[in-house]
Amino acid sequence: MPKCSQLFCEMKNFEVRVYSPENITERWYVYIYDPTNKKIINKIYKGINNKVDLNERRLYCEAYKIDLERRLKSGWVPIKIKTHKTEKKLFCEALDFALDKKKSVLAPKSYHDYSCTINFFKSSILYLKFSNLTIFECQRVHIKSILDHLQLTRNWTAKNYNKHLGYIKSIFSELVEWELIEFNPVRDIRSQKEEKKESNITLTDQEHQKVFEFLKDKNYNFYVYCSFIYYCGIRPYELTQIRCKYIDLNSNLIFLPAEITKNENDSYVPILGNLKELIRDFNFSNPNFFLFGTYRKRGGKHKKEKWFSPNPYSIKRDTATKLWNTLIKKELGINKNLYSLKHKGADDKIKAGMDLKTVKEIFRHSDEKITEIYAKAIKIKRFEEASKISLPKF
Repeated sequence: MPKCSQLFCEMKNFEVRVYSPENITERWYVYIYDPTNKKIINKIYKGINNKVDLNERRLYCEAYKIDLERRLKSGWVPIKIKTHKTEKKLFCEALDFALDKKKSVLAPKSYHDYSCTINFFKSSILYLKFSNLTIFECQRVHIKSILDHLQLTRNWTAKNYNKHLGYIKSIFSELVEWELIEFNPVRDIRSQKEEKKESNITLTDQEHQKVFEFLKDKNYNFYVYCSFIYYCGIRPYELTQIRCKYIDLNSNLIFLPAEITKNENDSYVPILGNLKELIRDFNFSNPNFFLFGTYRKRGGKHKKEKWFSPNPYSIKRDTATKLWNTLIKKELGINKNLYSLKHKGADDKIKAGMDLKTVKEIFRHSDEKITEIYAKAIKIKRFEEASKISLPKF
């Protein structure tokens, strides 16, 4: 065995190289090469192939290369560590491993959703007797069998199926990244065609009028809450987390801190429509109260005049949806979702003459294409403009 000084010297002679194949389907990696013995000492994939843009991937590799060269010169010994692949983890064990690795980059709600999918998969693995299967032996047919079994036993709709398929694809991508498997067997499994349900369709003007008139009489504070979704496009969960101090009535702005938003960025939303008038009687004396909160910490029966108003405790995530289902779907008989108010708000803004870019900023979408999903009216407007164009006759 070489002495430390000899080993240090040998480390300095190692070369760090980048493997960047012309075939874009192949994975890139940075590797440490021993020119004396003409062999690769170590390969590093982590994080490299997440970069879709090839120029960005190349820059990432070069930065990795420079860092490894610096570490080698300082005496770091790149001992080849036993890879996870050689450990031959069992199917369930590997799924838990991948979920644990993803946890640091997932929001709490997303982590909960991923965990549910993993638990469903593990129960099906036991039922289908795949427990002794190593993850390296896992093939597409095993994943398809599990998905089909879960859809049958849990009565999954196509939408449910596609949601869990997306989560499991991501989990297997993590396993590829950590070299437990060489390729993702879930990648090419096709999604199922989803039927568009009436509940996902935007409210009509008549339905919208009927809903709001009904809520004004039935539960005024909930009517105000729904108005915020319609006018501002704020997500139902975000509304339950807004505190009184985030409302600036002088500037007509609502501040949304990063910790309560889906995209995890601080942002501002304008106060539109008659919202200032609707919250005129709200008690803003305690800035830390939740704007649409509750006075009961652990649920129970509520007085409607003290519910969805400034209070010390936040309302549970699904409370608004449950109340909407009870009042609007069951009592009023309109089978549209609470989220349809956001779609209706986008449509009405476009019809009123607001440009798509402004709607995008209000809704805090990363791309106008996402906004177009909400604002169906933009297509009608474009078709109307197209019909006015005079084309030559032949």
